[in-house]
Amino acid sequence: MALDFWDYLNLSIVMSIQDYYNNETLRKSNEQETITKLYGEIADASEKIFDEANGVFQRTNPNVQPEGTLSGAVTLPFYGFMQVISIQKTQGRKISPAQDRLLDIFFKSLSVGISKNEFLYSDAARNQINELVKITEEFAGLFWVHLFKAIYITGTEEKVLTRISQLYTEIILRFAILGGINSEAVIGICNSFNKGMQVQFEKCAEAPESDVDFMGEVTFEEHGIRMRNIVSELSSSEIDGGEGKQDMLDCYLVSLIWEMLRRTRTSGNEKVQILDYAMEHCCLDLGLSSSEMIQGMKYGGQIKDIVETMLEGFLVIITGMSYEYGNEDMSIEFCQECAGYLIALEKKLASQFPNCGFKDLGPQVMLEQVGQIAEKVKPDGLY
Repeated sequence: MALDFWDYLNLSIVMSIQDYYNNETLRKSNEQETITKLYGEIADASEKIFDEANGVFQRTNPNVQPEGTLSGAVTLPFYGFMQVISIQKTQGRKISPAQDRLLDIFFKSLSVGISKNEFLYSDAARNQINELVKITEEFAGLFWVHLFKAIYITGTEEKVLTRISQLYTEIILRFAILGGINSEAVIGICNSFNKGMQVQFEKCAEAPESDVDFMGEVTFEEHGIRMRNIVSELSSSEIDGGEGKQDMLDCYLVSLIWEMLRRTRTSGNEKVQILDYAMEHCCLDLGLSSSEMIQGMKYGGQIKDIVETMLEGFLVIITGMSYEYGNEDMSIEFCQECAGYLIALEKKLASQFPNCGFKDLGPQVMLEQVGQIAEKVKPDGLY
C-alpha cells in the first residue's frame, strides 16, 4: 500500500527520534555541554513554531483574527513539556534539575497566562493549556482549529504541518532527554500528536464552508493598506517622502475600479452610484465627483488621458522602482495585493449591487495589467 502524507510524516518523525538517541556526538559530550546544547535547540524550535504559525495567520485578515491564534504558538512547547512530565510521573520519575531550570527560563521569558508553580501543580492551569493547544483524535484546542481553518482559507500547503510537527518533536525529544526518558516513550507522544493532527485536520476539511471562513478573507481595505505600505517603502528616498506616488496610487485604484465598472451591465446613472459607493468605501478622493469622472471618460479629455496613463504605466513604474530598490519581489507582492484588492472589492460591490454583472471582473482586469508588465519590462529590469 502506498504511503500518504501522514504516513511519511510519522515515518520521518520516528527515524529522526531514533537517529537523535543514537547520536554519537551527543553521547560523547559531557553533561553540561549536552544540557546547554539541548536548551538552545529547544528555544530555537519554539521560536520556529511561532514563525511557522505566524506565517499562516499573516495571510489571513489580521483585523479579525480570533483569540488564541499566536498565543497558541507560544503555548505549544509548554504542552509538550506537560506530555513528557506526565510520562515521567507514570514511570516514577521526578522532574530533573535540568528540566526544572529550563522551565524557569521559559516561564521568565514567555507569557502564557500562568506561573511555573501553577503549571506544575494546578489542574485548572493545565486545563487552560489543553483548551488552547491540546490535539488528539477526539479533541482539537482553539489554536489548532484556527490554524487548520487558516490553512484551508489561504491555500497554504500542508507542508507547514510537517514543519510544525518536526519542530514539536525536537522539543519533546530534547526535553525528554533532559529527564532521562527513553525513545519509545517519545515516539508514543509524537505518534499520538501526529494522529491527532491528521484526524482533526481532515475533520476541518469536511466542515461546511460557513464554518471555515470565520477568520474572514482579507478585506479590500487591508489590501489597500498593504499596497500603500509597499509604495511607501519603495519611494521612501524621494524628496517628497513618496507623497506623489501615493497620489498616483489613488489615481491607479480609481482607474482599476472604472475598468471593472465599464464592463458591467449598468447605465450611466448606475455607474455614478456605484463609483460613488466604491470611492467612499475605499477612501479615494481625486478632487472630482463620480459624475465628473464618468463624463470625462465618456467624452475624452484630461480625465480619460490620466486614467489610460495609469492603466498602461503604473505597474511598470512599480516594477522599475522595485528593481532600483534591489528587491524585485516587491513588485510581485504589489500585484498580488492589487489582485486581492479588486477581488475583495468586487465581492463587496456584487453584494451591494447584485444585478449589475459583477462576476470575475477583478481577475480579468488584473490579468490584463500583469500582461502589460510582461510586454514592457525586459528581464534586466529596463524598459
